[in-house]
Amino acid sequence: MSEQHVLPTATERRLVMRALEASGLVLLSAIGFADAGANGSSTRGGHHNKTRRGKGKRQSAEASPQDQRVQSDATATRDSPVQTEQRRRATTEKVIGDSSPPLQAAAGSFAQGNAACGGNGELLSCGYETSATNDQLLNVFVTSVGPNPERSECEAIMRRTATTGSVAGAKIRAVAIYQV
Repeated sequence: MSEQHVLPTATERRLVMRALEASGLVLLSAIGFADAGANGSSTRGGHHNKTRRGKGKRQSAEASPQDQRVQSDATATRDSPVQTEQRRRATTEKVIGDSSPPLQAAAGSFAQGNAACGGNGELLSCGYETSATNDQLLNVFVTSVGPNPERSECEAIMRRTATTGSVAGAKIRAVAIYQV
């Protein structure tokens, strides 16, 4: 047996989209990311984006009670006082630290790479890059990647677990991503 799906009419789809648009705008306004405009525009960071409207105006008989309630909530939010301070868009920067000294071939040896943010901003993420051949990475594991206790820089550490077949020379660099 085959399932049949009933597709909504164009009018029903428009009503659903308007209700979703209004509720999304209310949510964004509530958390401070949008300012609901009277003409259906949304502003964020000084940019104005006009929302697309269908042809003609909606008749009040066409709107469901749920749709009218969403519209009244949007109006109440729009008319309430909103913070007027300018928000600065957050930017992120990536810092790649210097390469570590070469990892020795002896078991238990380690190499550490650091990437410092320079005290600018908040550390968001840490990562690492290795520079080595397959033989240099034999018996090597990256054992630690993360911020230091002060969260001012990222540290990446790799260790050699055995000497069999190992070749010295692998290097590691820490990578820090921070918000300015």
